[in-house]
Amino acid sequence: MTIAEANYPFDIGIKQLCVQKGMKQKYLAEQIGCSEQALCDIMAGRRLIKACEIPRFAKVLGVTIDQIEAAGLYMTMDEIRQAWSMSRANPFGENSTHLRFPAEMAKKTVTRKACKPLINAADDSTLVLESICRTSDEATDSRLDAEIERSSSAHDVDIGEPYDEGTQIIDVDPDTGEVVGNGNSDGQASGTDPY
Repeated sequence: MTIAEANYPFDIGIKQLCVQKGMKQKYLAEQIGCSEQALCDIMAGRRLIKACEIPRFAKVLGVTIDQIEAAGLYMTMDEIRQAWSMSRANPFGENSTHLRFPAEMAKKTVTRKACKPLINAADDSTLVLESICRTSDEATDSRLDAEIERSSSAHDVDIGEPYDEGTQIIDVDPDTGEVVGNGNSDGQASGTDPY
């Protein structure tokens, strides 16, 4: 688990509430008793939020711990529209999917926001690519296993030329499998050139 995953949804909730209340991070850091850098590190996922700090955040922000958590999990329709306005897909254009199916697109936006800290990605492309690769790998493995199963008992294995019974082998080196003698006085196999 990464630090960002451990801080979720409190880190996002704290950011949201600071924006809603117009509170500067410097002021928030001073009030909870940490440095501005430490607060920036929390918000960037480089430092864990300590359990003892969460009630202090709630007190300074004037909310409950549950409200911090909820602010990190839920989006208002204004926040959803603001997220849509950042899209390059022209969500407010004529015949836009966002305008034709706002409830479905809102669900997609909220789901993406909730999943983003868990997958650490700005969009769904990494998930889609991983899914495609995983599915492709699984399908390939399945096809290979089926082919091996079909082929394993269907064919005899050819191990090369049959043994020439006219060759007289006297001794074979057990380590190398090399013929070390065949009964000739020169130690060479009959019919072979030693060089």
